[in-house]
Amino acid sequence: MKDMNKNELLNKAHKFNLNLVGFLPWTEYYSKIYFNENKGHISLQTPEESIETEFEISPESLERSVEEVLIKIGKAGVREEVINNIWEQIEKSEIIFKGEAKEIIEEWCGTRNSKYYYVVEDKILKHISNYSVYTTPTKELVGRKIKIKRYIVPTHVFDKTIFEFSFSKSVLSIKNIRTNEPIKKEEISINYNFEIKSEILKNMINDFKKDFIKMVEEVNNYSTQLNFKISFSGKAERTQEVFKDPQLLFISSMVLPSDKSRIRSLKMVMKWIYQIWVLKLVCEGLGCKNFEGDWTTEQGKPYPVIILNTHKNSFSIWLEPQYKEAGHMERFVTGREEREPVRPNLIICKGKYEDLKEVLGIDLLVECEPSKWKKERIKQLVSYKEKFKPKFFMLVSFYEVPHFLKSELTSRGVVVKDKLNIDASDEINTFKNEIKSLFEESN
Repeated sequence: MKDMNKNELLNKAHKFNLNLVGFLPWTEYYSKIYFNENKGHISLQTPEESIETEFEISPESLERSVEEVLIKIGKAGVREEVINNIWEQIEKSEIIFKGEAKEIIEEWCGTRNSKYYYVVEDKILKHISNYSVYTTPTKELVGRKIKIKRYIVPTHVFDKTIFEFSFSKSVLSIKNIRTNEPIKKEEISINYNFEIKSEILKNMINDFKKDFIKMVEEVNNYSTQLNFKISFSGKAERTQEVFKDPQLLFISSMVLPSDKSRIRSLKMVMKWIYQIWVLKLVCEGLGCKNFEGDWTTEQGKPYPVIILNTHKNSFSIWLEPQYKEAGHMERFVTGREEREPVRPNLIICKGKYEDLKEVLGIDLLVECEPSKWKKERIKQLVSYKEKFKPKFFMLVSFYEVPHFLKSELTSRGVVVKDKLNIDASDEINTFKNEIKSLFEESN
């Protein structure tokens, strides 16, 4: 038994008021123990039920309440362990009793079924963790991919404007938690900036604003010119936002709590944009007259994203296709056994096809790389070449590929077109002309 009397607990309770003291020691349960109105409370959420119990602010009453909860959930045998854990938390939690505080709970699951909080400081959105005097480790809920993060925040912070960013599935809504008023995404994108610390992320954002937004505009103009629509599904949901309004991306990607998560999200979107822009260049190089239907961009599907017609031929093009179900789980042996991607970016075949399985031979495989090139990628390209056996294989890269890597790729039968970006008019024209000549040679 810890030596703490009722008055000491009561004094702490008066200061604490409505806020967390500690957690029951099971990561799978949402649990807290707190003081409110001179009473102690235990709240426990299990997969089967919710348990709420109240106790007088005394060591004896606390222990009785804990025992009742443990009996209800079938854990009476660990009574002493739980009691000791709670007392240790109370003893170590002096910092969170300094003034009044409130608890904020976030739900982390990327940009799906998640909830994040940001404090406004001079038009800069700072994550709530910057204001927390006590933060719990992330805990994952049983049966769900959502992770729970809890923050104890001094009450004076709530005098500031705090926005709640909430994803229901992948649909984002925003509100001011003090007024409970909804906030339009356009208002956030125009009037506020997220605090960013990573120089890598800052450079990515600069590239996005300088080049990738222009790529989106070019593709949108192309769709208007040839009268087709671009639909997105699966993991391309964030990319769809960019094609509607590029500024909205900076909300859905930047709202993630860490720069590391933001980099991962932005990198995925930039990859999709670059692939779709290169697809547009391929269509121009082939001399597209019209499309049969719209562009349907969905990863891992056997059907083509587009069928296009020229004055002489028809072509079927796939975007990140998967040659068979669960193919991405296969293991290739490349020096050592490891799992590698098996979804090449673009596959181009002369003729009209409804399924990749119908194709007897692939005319052209194009791999797109919007990031700095790494030697490790050579193994991936070699595996694509061996698996799909295209007549021609091209790598197009946003950045320059180092000379020694370019030489190795060329020796393996991969044509390298690097520095292919929105402002590189010479490289763009050369690329489109080479696409045209490849299929003229194959006639």
